[in-house]
Amino acid sequence: MSLYRVNHRDVPEQKVICLQGVVNAFELPAFLQQGLTTLAGHAAAHQTEIAGAPFVLYHEPVNEDEAGAVELCLPVEEAVPTTEAISLKLDRAHREMYVTLKYHQVQEGNLMGAYDKIRLLMPAKGLRPEGSPREVYFNFNPTPDLNEAFLDVAFTVVPQGCCGGSLTCAGPSADQTIC
Repeated sequence: MSLYRVNHRDVPEQKVICLQGVVNAFELPAFLQQGLTTLAGHAAAHQTEIAGAPFVLYHEPVNEDEAGAVELCLPVEEAVPTTEAISLKLDRAHREMYVTLKYHQVQEGNLMGAYDKIRLLMPAKGLRPEGSPREVYFNFNPTPDLNEAFLDVAFTVVPQGCCGGSLTCAGPSADQTIC
C-alpha cells in the first residue's frame, strides 16, 4: 500500500475569516497557533460558531531559507465584521484532491511527498490545480497522538482547460478572485 493515498472530495461553499502573513518554515507553527487563537477569539466575540477545520493557503513557497505568503482561514457559520488584520471571504464550492497524513508522517518528512504525489496524479486524471494549495488541519494539540490524522494536503482541482478561482472576497470586491 502506498504511503500517499490520494482521495477526492467536494467541498461546499463556506464563509471563512482569514489572517495573512509572510513566514518561513521556522515561523510557521507560531503563526498558525497564534493566528488560530486570534481567529477563534474573533468568531467567539461576534457570537458565531466555527464551521469546520482551519486551513492554510500557501500562496508562495515556504521553507527554511525563504519566507512566503500564507493565509490562515477558519470556516465560520455567520459573516462577522472585518478588522485591519482579519478578512472575511467566501470559499466557493469546489472539488479537491487530497492526501491525509498522520502526525508521525509529517514529523518524518513526508509532507512534500504528498504534494508531489497529488501534482503527479492530476494530469493522469485530466485535472489541473486551481489556486493555491492548502493544508487542512484537524489537530492543533501541542502533543498530538503520533498515529492520529493530523492534516490533509489538498489541491482544488478542475478539468484541464477550465478556469476560475475558489476563494473570493466578500464585500465591495466580491467578484475579485483571490486564488
